[in-house]
Amino acid sequence: MYPTGQSGEGTVRKHVLTAGTALAVAAVTLTGCGSSGDNSSNNAQIKGFRASAGAKVSDAASAAKSMASAKASGMKTGASAKASSAKASASGKVSGKTAASVGGYCSDVGSLAQTSGGEAVQCTKGSGSNQARWAKVSGSPKVTGTVKTGAFCSNEGAIGETSDGKAATCTKAADQTRAHWTQSTGSVTVPGAVHGGSPCAPQGATGKGSNGTTYKCTKSGSGQAHWTKS
Repeated sequence: MYPTGQSGEGTVRKHVLTAGTALAVAAVTLTGCGSSGDNSSNNAQIKGFRASAGAKVSDAASAAKSMASAKASGMKTGASAKASSAKASASGKVSGKTAASVGGYCSDVGSLAQTSGGEAVQCTKGSGSNQARWAKVSGSPKVTGTVKTGAFCSNEGAIGETSDGKAATCTKAADQTRAHWTQSTGSVTVPGAVHGGSPCAPQGATGKGSNGTTYKCTKSGSGQAHWTKS
């Protein structure tokens, strides 16, 4: 620990200056005293002072080097931590999903979403209720009801179906403050465990059974779409 109000760098500089001053004083004092017979003794003392002062300078330089190295290491560690934090934040943003909570409010009856634990929930509205809420899905998850593209939606990543049978996803663009229903350009994945052969929606969606089997929501003829093995 350094004295109050004095930094480690200030202490190092003080040691260097003290060592240099001691060497100069010793040289002047010993040069001006004693007879010629004492030259050997004076020279020995001067060498001793030089060695002592040199050791102090060397110690001070080593201390300064160690402090600089520690400071650089600390800066590197701080930068690395900030980069990791930024990376984690970016990763969360890219996911584009907001976990739904059982009992939480939702905007579109029949749409599907996923909880933080991976369970499928569906937006339902009970009799006499003024507001729809997320409820656990019993059986094979299936989108019911329809959504309108461009309309507001409650949970990013939720899945819906348009009136013409197209899959829609609740998304929020970088320049938007609220999420909107957007027609999906690719296949969507239904949350939860689907049952092979069961009715499904939206058409073209993919899902996984409880045993890990991959299914696709396929429509044959004019009938209802069903989950079939991919």
